[in-house]
Amino acid sequence: MPKEDKIKSLQAMISKCEEAPLCYDASSHILEPHQQTQSPIFEKASNGEEKAYQRLLKILSDSDRCEFELRKKLADASFTEDEIDFAIEKAKRLNFVNDHRFGVSYVESQLRLGKGVVGIRRDLLAKGFDQVSIDNFFFESEENVPSEYDRALDFLGKHTVTAKNVRDGAFRKLIRKGFSVSVASEAAKIYADQRNS
Repeated sequence: MPKEDKIKSLQAMISKCEEAPLCYDASSHILEPHQQTQSPIFEKASNGEEKAYQRLLKILSDSDRCEFELRKKLADASFTEDEIDFAIEKAKRLNFVNDHRFGVSYVESQLRLGKGVVGIRRDLLAKGFDQVSIDNFFFESEENVPSEYDRALDFLGKHTVTAKNVRDGAFRKLIRKGFSVSVASEAAKIYADQRNS
């Protein structure tokens, strides 16, 4: 689907949400149709706030992002802190921005791509997540992916090591891919033994 169509689709969904008689109840975090109070996410936005929100939707049409990345991109686009806060909060309440969903999805996709746990943790720290959140992302992802050791051997099976010293070459390749030293060492040893036999 072209980017413009994605944006139009998101805008149509938002319009439907804004027109619905649902209101956000901050005390229960549940949208209840019987409430008659106006929700802050449906208040009239200033021109700058609306532009920030539209830019956020455009960024999200490319791929899911965490709040930290979105704030940085909006700040780089010269939006004020208030405009950024408005855009992020509106997107969060409409569940377009969800750091927990992003974190679990990111971990699972990177593990499936063969990246090591150490490298994924480093990436998530750079994206503004704390250790506890990162641990939770891995905990929720554990049952969906093979062990790190199996993934390291699978990676070496798909990426031929051309170094003269096969074991050292395999070890370096795994470390660059983000595997821990212990996993890289053991997998490189087994890989070298299999290649030399």
